[in-house]
Amino acid sequence: MLAGLPPSGRQILTGREFFPQLISGPFHQGLVIALSVSACLAALAGVASLLRGGRYVHIDPSASQAKGVPVATTFPPIDPSRSALLVMDYQPGVLNRIADADELLARAAQTIALVRDRGGLIGFVRVAFEDADYEAIPPTSMLRSRVSSAKSDYHADSPLTAIHEQLSPRASDIVVRKTRVGAFCTTDLD
Repeated sequence: MLAGLPPSGRQILTGREFFPQLISGPFHQGLVIALSVSACLAALAGVASLLRGGRYVHIDPSASQAKGVPVATTFPPIDPSRSALLVMDYQPGVLNRIADADELLARAAQTIALVRDRGGLIGFVRVAFEDADYEAIPPTSMLRSRVSSAKSDYHADSPLTAIHEQLSPRASDIVVRKTRVGAFCTTDLD
């Protein structure tokens, strides 16, 4: 279609001014309408909030045997002997992709030390595959193509799938291997 136009017409259509000038007016008008409607709706929501009355307290019927008991605004203290910290995906193959991994590792190590000092349990979860696990990944999974292209990097014996050495699991810690990137999918954490 452009070939049928004279060179000066082609230059105008393919230049840097025609298209921006063509859409700038309608785009500006659409932007003004969208922002005006948003401002009006925000003002309407503010008025509705003012007219609503006092503070709303959510009633959770499952929180107590008695119906209509408000949900507590403070949480009960945490009992360290009944608490666990899950440290997930802190392995070299994941951390190598993060720009501030050293800072993240330092904060994780401090948190682990704090939980251990207070008697909490530490659980490590890592992504790693045994040979049979590769075949179990659904063919439609995006993970399958990523893992298939670098099987040795994701193998359970690879140093890239081990818990990072700065976090060194202890014998009392739980270490769980998962075969999906979801938090608990394919683990025995249930």
